[in-house]
Amino acid sequence: MALHEQAEIRGEQLRIAMAAPTGKAAARLEHAVRDNRVRSATPTGRGWRGSAR
Repeated sequence: MALHEQAEIRGEQLRIAMAAPTGKAAARLEHAVRDNRVRSATPTGRGWRGSAR
């Protein structure tokens, strides 16, 4: 979270590279990241900090 905040202060976009051992695992990882991005953009503020996952 600190890296995200630092990048935001500098006006930069944080980029993170991720890898998975199989195509199926990669698809699950991509889905989890996209799901979290949607929740972090909601007005409730749940997501990166308030996520239950």
